[in-house]
Amino acid sequence: MKRLLLLLLVASSLGAQRTKNVVLIVTDGLRWQDVFTGADSSILFGDPRALGDTAAIRRDFWRPTAQERRRTMMPFLWGTVAKDGQIFGNATKGSSAQITNGLKFSYPGYNEMLTGAADPKIRSNNFGKNPNETVFETLSKRPGFSNQVAAFGTWGVFRDIFNTSRATGVFVRAGFDPPIASPRTRSDSTLNRLYRTTFRQWDDNAYDAFMQRAAADPEAIEYNTRAVSPDNPTQIEGVRLVETFDL
Repeated sequence: MKRLLLLLLVASSLGAQRTKNVVLIVTDGLRWQDVFTGADSSILFGDPRALGDTAAIRRDFWRPTAQERRRTMMPFLWGTVAKDGQIFGNATKGSSAQITNGLKFSYPGYNEMLTGAADPKIRSNNFGKNPNETVFETLSKRPGFSNQVAAFGTWGVFRDIFNTSRATGVFVRAGFDPPIASPRTRSDSTLNRLYRTTFRQWDDNAYDAFMQRAAADPEAIEYNTRAVSPDNPTQIEGVRLVETFDL
């Protein structure tokens, strides 16, 4: 199961610095091999029952070199991010980024990533409310950052990971929560209806495409962050991303 998390920090208190927004996007379950070498030959040329039409998939994603394959699989990452930024974690070149909690599943990893330290007590995705303060909660308490931090995730457990009952300065919209609190357009209402009525393959894990629409649309960001959730009554001031992006 893949889970997607988008965190938006509006760094309005940075004064003369040009940076206004800090966005952290996390794809749970994505392998470093997929990022740096593209389509996996053992899958594309393996058991056809695993993929269905393997000929079509090989035509779409198989290329002679790792550089070509990764760009074909992730054009935005390698065509834009790599050109304008930096990418780390290619183990074949000695760049390694590893967790320290000794576990290979979601909640312990998110806790470590968002707090900076592993917690040996967290050994289950059903752990419950996180006793540790995330960096986003810490920042939300600083002058200039109040009501300026938001998290949008496909997985409902993010409510516990961010501990929305304690971290009232961090707006969290997670799982199958209808994303638009006050629909202003027909498309807003349609999106909310899809969240409520679409078949759920997982009980509390929404589809990436739904959350992308809810989070990447600048107007949706503004409307979402004005919303009020039962666990987090804080109202966030209107926020806009500078531009939409392709997940």
